[in-house]
Parts: sequence; C-alpha cells; structure tokens
Amino acid sequence: MSILEQKIDPLKGSLLSFIKTNKGKTYERFDPINDYVAQIKANGAWSYSQALTGPIGPYAQLDGMHPDLVLDNFACTDYLGLAQHPEVHRAVTECVKDYGLHASASPTLTGNTSLGKSLETLLSDILGKDCALLYTTGWGANYGAIVGLANRDGADHFFVDAHAHNCLRTAVETVKGREYQQFRHNDCDDLETKLKKCRQWDAHNGIFIVIDSLYSMKSSAPDLPRILQLAEEFEAFVILDVAHDFGAVGNGLGAMETIDLENADRLIISGCFSKSLGTNGGFVAGSKAIHHQLMLYSPTYIFSTGIDPIPCAIAKRSLEIAFSPEGQYLRARLMANVEHAHQQFTDAGFRVLGNVKSAIVPVLMGDEKLARLVTRYLLENGLLVNRAEFPAVGRKESILRFTLMATHEKFQIDRAALLLKDAWGYAQSELVEEL
Repeated sequence: MSILEQKIDPLKGSLLSFIKTNKGKTYERFDPINDYVAQIKANGAWSYSQALTGPIGPYAQLDGMHPDLVLDNFACTDYLGLAQHPEVHRAVTECVKDYGLHASASPTLTGNTSLGKSLETLLSDILGKDCALLYTTGWGANYGAIVGLANRDGADHFFVDAHAHNCLRTAVETVKGREYQQFRHNDCDDLETKLKKCRQWDAHNGIFIVIDSLYSMKSSAPDLPRILQLAEEFEAFVILDVAHDFGAVGNGLGAMETIDLENADRLIISGCFSKSLGTNGGFVAGSKAIHHQLMLYSPTYIFSTGIDPIPCAIAKRSLEIAFSPEGQYLRARLMANVEHAHQQFTDAGFRVLGNVKSAIVPVLMGDEKLARLVTRYLLENGLLVNRAEFPAVGRKESILRFTLMATHEKFQIDRAALLLKDAWGYAQSELVEEL
C-alpha cells in the first residue's frame, strides 16, 4: 500500500526515514518517497528546490510557485550583496574577453589560468598562508582537503565537532568509516579529554581536528585560540571551514581575527566563494608543506575540471571589495541589519539562536509540523526563508534560517517579524483545530 493510499499526514515525519525503505530491484523502491513528496506539495508545504526568476537580491520571485508575488528574500547567502555589485559584473565582462569561459582540464594538468593563480595569491596574502589551491565548489574544497591530506592506510585520527558541516563529516567517513570521534559542540574540554586519550595510546600518527568557524544552523563559533592551543599541545592539525564568516564578519576574517594567522602553523583553512563573494568555488590555504600533497592526492582537485575563469574573476573582484573600505561599510550595514533582526524577532516573542552575531539569524520553531505550517503561511504572504529540520538539526528543533544581506532594508525586517508572528498564530490555530 502506498503512502497516498494510507493517507499519512504530509506535515508529519522526516524525509530521512524513507532512506530505510529504498529496497528492491525495481523503480518501485522509490514510490514511498515520491508519494510522500507529492502529498507535501499538494498541501502547499513543499519548500525545496525552488527556482528564482531573476537575479539574487533582497527581493525574489519564484518560477511556478506564486509567480506574480514579489517576496522579501531572506533565503539567499549573498551576505555583502556583491553578486549585485556593478564592479563585479564588469569583471565578468572583462574576463570573458580575456580568458573565455572554460578551464577545460584538471588543475593538476592544464586547467589553470593566470587569473586563477592571481586569485590564489590574493587569498594567501589575506589569510597569511604560504599557498592556496582553488576548487570548483566549497564542498569539494572541504572534502578534498581531508581526503587529500589523510594518511592512505587509515592510521590518522579525526576529531569532528558534533555540528560540523556535511562535507567535513562525509570526508572523514570516507577516510575512517563511521568510527571517527565526535566531540560535543564547541566543547573544548571534551575535545581535550579525547585528544589526551588518543595520544596516550598512539603517540606517532596524525591527528586532525575538524571544525567550522561559524556553524550555519546555530550561528555559533568555536573558541579558536583554545583549539589551536590544543593542536600545539597534542601535535594535531586543525582543518577550519570558514564558509559563513569569511568576508562577512568583523573585519572580514570572522573567527580568524581571534588568532595570529601568520603563526598558526597547524591551521589549514578551507572555504568557499558562494556566501560572501558572489559566485561558486572554493579554496584550501595553508603551509607550503601541504601544496603538493593536495595537488597530487586531493580527489576533488585532481579528478575535477578546474574552476572556470568567470568564478575566478568574480571571486577576485569581490575579495578586493570585501577587504577594502567599501567592504567594511557593507559589513557595518549587514551587522546593523542583523542587530535589528535579532531585536525585532525577540520582541515578537521568538527565540533567536547563536552565540555570535552573523548574517545567519536562526529562529527556533521546534516542532517540524508547526514549522512547515509557518513556512507555508510565510510563502503565501510574501516572505521567502529557508526551513531546516531533522536531520539538518535535531528532532523537534526545527528552525527558520533567516540569512541577512547588506542590501536588505530595515522595513523588510520589520515586515518579516510581524508576518512571522501572524504565521505562528495561524500554525498554532491549525494544530488546535486538528486536535
């Protein structure tokens, strides 16, 4: 019997549960998930894989879903608004003329351009590191850094923050399987205990501590000085994913501003261009000692066509703007919007998560069914925001993840807070009627 025949409530349950039902030798194995999604869509609560009909910005229109409705857009990660910047657009035009469109080979071979090399140099200079390598995506950079640097025989040890990004976890599972060790989120005491035990029975092999500089579901940041101190004490490397605060927080370095970057010899930095820099792409930066190891062993570097010239041009011009007085102005404007959002959502009675102020403003919803009803109401009434539920967050810990941009206006944030309050009341009434 299919889910449609069972009339299961499309607002309940987790999409993850259907992975366990994928059994059998025919395409019928995919019927349960397709039936369930069909019910969610029919209920108006489907919020994934939406297509915008215009450029990224503080407003959006969707293709095929409420196409005539102009939405306040809090669902994109163009934190500084650089994807909308005329200088960045001009850099694309010049790039097409000078470099063409395509890398056309692996970067280990001939898939490089002088533009890409100058971007690597700029990244190295900003981050105070010897070298940087470019990847086609941030996901690929994180995955490639871990798999490329790990010992081939599996002798290395990995300690991964419990909230680390999927690409970091997937990479460690590739290297170590599922027996790698987690430490409690941002808990350096727990990490220290685990490192001490590891070194007591293995004094010789490598240790990698794998963390984010800003955790995208919690808007929380690690104690980076303490973690680097532990890395020195236990002779470990730190792989730091800087996707969400690089370019956007503080003076542009985010959590890295709390340390002496040039002397952080055990730090390997990975990141992406798709948050603050307006394009796809990623990088790994660190000591020159890792350069050839990654060039020759990082699978997402060797076995992928190199990053194309246009993303390089966008990232380079965006970096130049981000680390200029104009970039500082954009970050100040972004943080003013963030502060305003925290205040407005809190005043409206909601709990905003996070131990740092960043472009990510997670508003706790809790129950998945309630969160889906809230999202549906918001979309129908002109507000686009991403919902996260299990397994991206814990069970009954659903959030609406508002992503702020420097280009948002404060009245949009005011409108979002009022609409969210209305949506909450609507969702609560729907649940009461059901009971």
